[in-house]
Amino acid sequence: MTNSGENAVGGFWRHLNEAALVVEKQTGTIHDVNEVALDHLGYRPEELVGRALSELVLGDEDTSVSTLLRNGESGHTHVSFRCDNGTRYRASVSVSTLSQPNDDLRLLLARETPSPPSKRTTDESTVVLKTILENLTLGTLVEDENRDVLMVNEALGDALGVPLDPEQMIGRDCAQAAEEMKGLFANPERFVRSNNEFIDQRTPVRGQELDLADGRTVVRDYVPYQLPNGDANLWIYRDVTAQKRRERERERHRNLLRQLQEVAEIGGWEIDFRTDELTWTDKTYEILRLSPDEDIDLQTAIEFYHPDDRDTIREAFEKLRSDNIPYDHELRIVTTDGQVRWVRARGEPWIVDGETVGARGTFQDITPRVRRERRVKQQRDSLEVLNQVIRHDIRNDLQLVLAYADLLGEEVADENGHLDRIISAARHSVEITENAQTMSGIFLGEDHELTPTSLSAILRKELTNVRSTYSNATIEITEPLPEATVWANEMLQPVVRNLVGNAVQHNDKETPKVTVEVVRANGHVQLRVADNGPGVPPDRREAVFGKGNKGLESTGTGLGLYLVKTIVQEFDGTVWVEDNDPEGAVFVVELPER
Repeated sequence: MTNSGENAVGGFWRHLNEAALVVEKQTGTIHDVNEVALDHLGYRPEELVGRALSELVLGDEDTSVSTLLRNGESGHTHVSFRCDNGTRYRASVSVSTLSQPNDDLRLLLARETPSPPSKRTTDESTVVLKTILENLTLGTLVEDENRDVLMVNEALGDALGVPLDPEQMIGRDCAQAAEEMKGLFANPERFVRSNNEFIDQRTPVRGQELDLADGRTVVRDYVPYQLPNGDANLWIYRDVTAQKRRERERERHRNLLRQLQEVAEIGGWEIDFRTDELTWTDKTYEILRLSPDEDIDLQTAIEFYHPDDRDTIREAFEKLRSDNIPYDHELRIVTTDGQVRWVRARGEPWIVDGETVGARGTFQDITPRVRRERRVKQQRDSLEVLNQVIRHDIRNDLQLVLAYADLLGEEVADENGHLDRIISAARHSVEITENAQTMSGIFLGEDHELTPTSLSAILRKELTNVRSTYSNATIEITEPLPEATVWANEMLQPVVRNLVGNAVQHNDKETPKVTVEVVRANGHVQLRVADNGPGVPPDRREAVFGKGNKGLESTGTGLGLYLVKTIVQEFDGTVWVEDNDPEGAVFVVELPER
């Protein structure tokens, strides 16, 4: 290739992806060509440089080329060039003026175009295209350069939500049709404006979203293309309402998942065994106090675990990788700022088409829960120690006090009642230790399985004990006492003891009177403890069962009735207070009958 035009035009056109020829505008002599032109035409440089362009142009098309060369027009024409091997190279030719002092050279660009089809080929292609359009599920419209409709299918009407007759649309002015149909769109002016903009720019547009007035959403593509007799435009519409709804739902689920991960301190991870690439979610980085920009791998991830726990996680992961065995462990990690925290590490196989390609799992910060559990365990241990002290040491000492007080009462005349008060206080303290022992068992979660329990038998036994404790009171049972079996256990004893004891202790009469009755009805058994005391006002009937609640004159702990309610609820029963007739209160315990 010669350098005759190199200095004049700077050689920029040599690097174009189109066939380029530098030609003298008056004579049509070729001064230079680029490699693309040589490849398309099949000539060597020396065979073209100095040769008249007209020798390469077939037919009378050289006239229009000569006109373009002389006038430097920016338009184009279609030309067939003779190739070195005898074939023809059909091209769309445009001419540009090169900046020259003598203004005698032109740059000719030849863009390859297919040869115009024969009429028969065109007819066959039209039939094929029409058949394709009719069977497409996508709404499609083709218009020519005058914006007359060439082809359209019924699917376009389905996409826009209007009935459409393709035959009646042929030949219609597309611009006018757009004006008539713009009311179908939520933003009519945007629809019309974008039509004109796309056609003016003649650049493909993919995925333009348009909201319809009926609430649906369509997406359309614009594709400009060339027909043998001019430009054409292809419009493709598709209804994406369901797809958008699914996308919104998926996004809602993703947002919900992100929120749940934040609340639950859960991160995620994934490793691809094919590449050993490890991926973490942002929450995983956050738990480890690590920047999301940091690169991590499997070895780095394992190093974050506490030294005493690394072998556990390493062994679990290897079993997952080799044998598809999932794992779920609570282990310690050490964050980048030196904190030791607890995490729940879970992993399971990632299987695609029956093949294990990797592993996935979650990474949850459970430090607050572990700390709570440790505090609860410490409290439980302390409570067990306290229960042992109450159960053995204090209670044994109180029993010893009562025994010696009874012996002393046989030998000494208690004219001032001091000894009676000592005995009463000791018995009250024994009652407190018994309640405390029962409560500690409940708080410790001791297993008290419910079994068929005779309420009548427990009632007779406990009333015998209570009568010996409160010798100044009259405690009676309404006979005949029915044989009633309920779902309970030995903790039913303190229920009876506390209800009867409460009726005596909070009685303002010189001789407290307590009546105990058992009633069976509708699959339940009621234990009714009635007294002749001051009664319980309606606004206090819920409060009396509260923890620590007691009357102003009471010397008790306020735990008796709270203990009753707690135990009864363990038996799936209820307890309440009623008025007694003519005075006093009735405490009612209702339990399921066996």
